[in-house]
Amino acid sequence: MKQGKRLIFHLLLVFVSAVSAFADETIAIGAILANPNSYHLKTVNMRGTAMKIRAIDPAEQPNYLGRRVFCPGAFTLTLDDGTGSIEVKFLGDCDAPTTTEKRPLQVSEGDSVLIQAKIQAPSIIHGSRGPVNIYGEEQDMVFAVANAIRPAR
Repeated sequence: MKQGKRLIFHLLLVFVSAVSAFADETIAIGAILANPNSYHLKTVNMRGTAMKIRAIDPAEQPNYLGRRVFCPGAFTLTLDDGTGSIEVKFLGDCDAPTTTEKRPLQVSEGDSVLIQAKIQAPSIIHGSRGPVNIYGEEQDMVFAVANAIRPAR
């Protein structure tokens, strides 16, 4: 009985955390692009229109140190809010049972969405051999990794 109450408490805590995270104000994509280093590895809320949605097949993506980078249901999209646009990657559901069947995407082209994501600015290490990109950040552009996506109101 005590374990059941604990489980309910933890599930409620996770739900309240997810809901309250979206209660924070949104950041304009233009502000992120103007100063990406100040947002690097920070979780922000962004609102905009989903465009250029593309499913990602986890089998086609590289693994990093034996871990999957993308899981079933992974996709990318471009989010545009009128001040700028940013690529957003949703890594998929790694806790779901492995299956080969395609999953429906969470969003459709043209949907207005609210996305909670961690911003990734290009990170360059300057060493004795010159500048080197950190693994996984080979892109010279700012992008976001989504924690949660929901329809905007």
